[in-house]
Amino acid sequence: MKIHMDRKMFLCFVFGFFSVCIYCFIFWIENSFGTVTHEQLLWHVRNYESLAHMDRGWILNTKYLIYNIIMYTLFLAVFIVGCERLLSKYKSVLCIKKYLLVFFCFFFVASICVFCFKYVNVAVFIDDDSNFIDDNYYAPLPQDVQFDEKKNIIVVLGESLENYSYEEFANISYIKNLEQLLVNGKSIKNMQQIYGTGWTIGAITAWHFGLPLKTPSNIASHAYVSKSGFLPNAISIFDILRYHGYELSLVLGSDSRFSGKDILFSGHGNFNIFDKNYYIKQGFDLEKNLGLKEWGFKDSFTFERASEEFDRLKKTGRPFVLFVETVDTHFPKGFCPKESVKYHDIRDSIEYLDKNLSSFFYKMKEKMDVETDIFIILGDHYIMGRHAFIQKVKNRTLYNMIYGKLPDVPNSKKNSSISALDIAPTLLQCSGARWKNEQFGLGISIFSKERSLLDIYGNDRLNEYLSKTSNKYNSFY
Repeated sequence: MKIHMDRKMFLCFVFGFFSVCIYCFIFWIENSFGTVTHEQLLWHVRNYESLAHMDRGWILNTKYLIYNIIMYTLFLAVFIVGCERLLSKYKSVLCIKKYLLVFFCFFFVASICVFCFKYVNVAVFIDDDSNFIDDNYYAPLPQDVQFDEKKNIIVVLGESLENYSYEEFANISYIKNLEQLLVNGKSIKNMQQIYGTGWTIGAITAWHFGLPLKTPSNIASHAYVSKSGFLPNAISIFDILRYHGYELSLVLGSDSRFSGKDILFSGHGNFNIFDKNYYIKQGFDLEKNLGLKEWGFKDSFTFERASEEFDRLKKTGRPFVLFVETVDTHFPKGFCPKESVKYHDIRDSIEYLDKNLSSFFYKMKEKMDVETDIFIILGDHYIMGRHAFIQKVKNRTLYNMIYGKLPDVPNSKKNSSISALDIAPTLLQCSGARWKNEQFGLGISIFSKERSLLDIYGNDRLNEYLSKTSNKYNSFY
């Protein structure tokens, strides 16, 4: 049977096919990664080389995207062919083809509009320079920072670590052990995720510079990480600590090359980097210590290596920063050994991290000097993807805890809002540093009585200001 399709119906199929591709892509992104900004998409498009070090599980997850596109395209083809055969018998209603073409044109335009609304920042394409970053940015030079006493800092990045306690609709907590640490630690309850900090490299960028992660605009470059490095003209708090004699180490179980973390940490602070590749070369068995498939070593392994690095750093007698990154709670289901599985979803890995991270804290607490060692746990961003257990949560917040001999958090600050931007000056103050104010980049230390930008402007307005093109920010390239 020969199938003939005239030009109008062929165009209907073309517009319908591309619309299906766009809608399926949007649906896949939201189910895979949750809320994603255009910056996050552009980051990986511009830094496509870093995808070579990406979790292959994510790549395999694209099979669902391809499957949906194929299935919906088949339904579309059957519909178009069916309409073609039906209408070819009734010459008097051929005008319906015009209406079908108009409908599919509208469907196509609507899909583009939805995609642009979600993932395209118009400010990138127009000359709309904002002075917001320029007006609010401040970073001291290394020589302008003084120390009364140099303290050692252990910073643990908790992957997707939110305040998973939901008393408002269910008397349940998935981080009971970590909640206990807040009793004696310092914390801000309302730490929110803002523009340019919603994924790991974005949060780490904020912790370094007090800046969001923004892709370059009006710059002839295909990659965010320039030949000169990662934001080479911006000052990191770790640059300052290195200048003042600190030794800095990064310990993680995954590949540090992913998202350019190796360039960031080596270029700002000259960190010793101990990652998956390093430990494999040292003879550690990846298969026996495998966490999330293809990401690398499990967190319990990472904590053991971090403890060993802490011992080494202590013996040097120099002040130091030990930066530890976890990954067991990474999307989609995280890692949890079979004997600890209870929910059969990512909540298992959250409770497993709760157990491992709290154990690591107590182990380190026995080694730490009360006077000079500071232990910090920070959630990097909200959990990715759509999970039923978190759909009812209206006000999601990030976990943060600082333990050690430090000034009290002002009462006015305890119920205020902070973001990843405020972590940079907070970490610098935790090291014992002081400078002319308590600001670094766009952040205000939690030990300061000054209000954070998030507290002043609110999430929506601050996100709007940060998303605009900034010549000041571009100058950091």
